[in-house]
Amino acid sequence: TNMKSKNLLLIFLIITSVLLLSVSSFAEVTVTSVKGQAKYKTGNQWLNLAQGIKLAEGTKISTGANSTVVLNINGDTVTIRQMSMIKIEENSISNVESNTRIGLKRGGLNARVSKLKTLRTNFKISTPVATSSVRGTEQEVSYGPGMGMIVKVIDGEILALNRFGLSNRLRGRLEYKQENRKSTPDDVN
Repeated sequence: TNMKSKNLLLIFLIITSVLLLSVSSFAEVTVTSVKGQAKYKTGNQWLNLAQGIKLAEGTKISTGANSTVVLNINGDTVTIRQMSMIKIEENSISNVESNTRIGLKRGGLNARVSKLKTLRTNFKISTPVATSSVRGTEQEVSYGPGMGMIVKVIDGEILALNRFGLSNRLRGRLEYKQENRKSTPDDVN
């Protein structure tokens, strides 16, 4: 019976280890700074945004004129520009990867995302017309119904994928524009 107890304990430890490695836990989104007017919505109520607030998946953020919000998302920096609305669609982290997806409804943002050697980083910014996938990159993303989506790669490389499945990999100081059915990379210069 002593051998049975050891075997049961070993099986329990193996199952627990596998579960801990595979389960995603909530990662952290913290407001680093707020300049001007900014609000957030979790549930049905819009509240004033302030430094130090922790935000959950599903939270919407809206900025006013001449306003910016800086977020720390798992150690990466996202700056939300004036007159913008975003939603934290997904933010999870496990022992092997981090997954973040920001929905940009209107306006613009800057994302500086580090490429970690220990984790696979999946950081995406989505608009109604396209998605930009970020790794070890700094990019400026803007979207409006009249102009479409514009992604400016400041540093690193992105993969831009439009809603029709066409993709462009951009590196260096390039710009990606997605309007209606056309997608063309142009030099930023």
